[in-house]
Amino acid sequence: MRSRRQVCRWCGIGAALAVLGWAGGLATAASRELVLWDVASPDRDPPRFETFRRFEQANPGYKVTFQGFTFAEMRDKLISAAMGGIAPDVVRYSFASEFAALNLLESLDPYMGRSREIRRDAFHPITLGPIREMNGRFWGIPFNLELYVVFYNVDHWQRAGLGGAPQTWEELAAYAKKLTRSSGTGQTEVYGLQPTTYIPFIANNEAPPLAEPNDYGAVKANFAHPRVIEAFSYLRELNELGVSTGIQGGSGLFASGQVAMLVHQSSEAHNFRPQVFPDFRFGAFLVPARNGGEPVISGHGQDAVMITKMARDKEAAWRLAEAYASRDAVARLWSVGKYGMLPPYRDLLTRPPVVPAYEPWHNDPYLRSLALLSRQPNFRPMDVTFWHPERTRIVQIINAAISQINTGKASVRTALEEANRQVESVLTQFEAARKVQK
Repeated sequence: MRSRRQVCRWCGIGAALAVLGWAGGLATAASRELVLWDVASPDRDPPRFETFRRFEQANPGYKVTFQGFTFAEMRDKLISAAMGGIAPDVVRYSFASEFAALNLLESLDPYMGRSREIRRDAFHPITLGPIREMNGRFWGIPFNLELYVVFYNVDHWQRAGLGGAPQTWEELAAYAKKLTRSSGTGQTEVYGLQPTTYIPFIANNEAPPLAEPNDYGAVKANFAHPRVIEAFSYLRELNELGVSTGIQGGSGLFASGQVAMLVHQSSEAHNFRPQVFPDFRFGAFLVPARNGGEPVISGHGQDAVMITKMARDKEAAWRLAEAYASRDAVARLWSVGKYGMLPPYRDLLTRPPVVPAYEPWHNDPYLRSLALLSRQPNFRPMDVTFWHPERTRIVQIINAAISQINTGKASVRTALEEANRQVESVLTQFEAARKVQK
């Protein structure tokens, strides 16, 4: 059992930041300097610095200073900087609504209302929702779109004589069986399927949100819902049949040819992209709906460009955020930085391309296929359990349940019912502590 002090830690940070009042005199560096933080990635630096150069040219007298951190350290760095009375003007990271709840961000609604490019209706709907909206206000400009897809090895696919993508779970299981191969000694040489996540399966089994309501006030968990149990049972059955590895991470087995189909985020292709494996041929499709029909897109657009309350010149900070999250800047960055990531804008495939930087998603077969998949009419927003302030604890609970299911130490129902009880306890304790802090 976690103590009230542990549960209140997140709430206490928010209260402390509110007390600071975000005095403008505590901001960083010179009055005309704008500091931007982002996740460090050297291969993205050329397009990033080109965006800064263009901004400085269009805004004489302003200088952009960039600081990069690892994804793992960014959250704590940002909170620590704010607690110390300093913070960047603009930051690109995930979990915008969490930082808004900590009183760290400026609402973007006043600025978006007069922007020709940064508008809600310009973005793919899966990039919106409670991950960047809270209390009816908008806190972060969408920066990416990522889908959960099924990658398939073209050579294995052709060798098995398979045609188009499977349309039901029954067909997917049949494909996995046909793609699985064993050696003369009975050892499995190629597994038909490696699911690294259960998310697209529950989405395509009409399961409810994993926590309700799907926002920071969530108190009810749905991991033991019959539709969720059905999805996990399906994956467990494939594992027991010997045609699946069971739920496990990584793409090394797929890239080496030991797995024929891989369920993963679309940007995982960066690890087996043509520049690294020129002879490796692959394609991608969406996890099918269980009984056929239009599949449901599952994925996320968790990255966002945000303005902190510490920004002294908020109008200039907005102009920088608007430039950094523009169609051109985002497309140039993702075209070199993460193969398989999509810009978050709806008009990605408009012809002729809205901006020249959209060309890779028009011409590269894999990137174009992703853009086409993203146009499916049905989608599932990201569940609160994956961006809740207590998400680390929640993920640990679910991973423990998955381990029990994979190893046969507990039935699917037993493992998920226990996980549901624990997740619900975490959620209700957090919400109780949050109410005390209000």
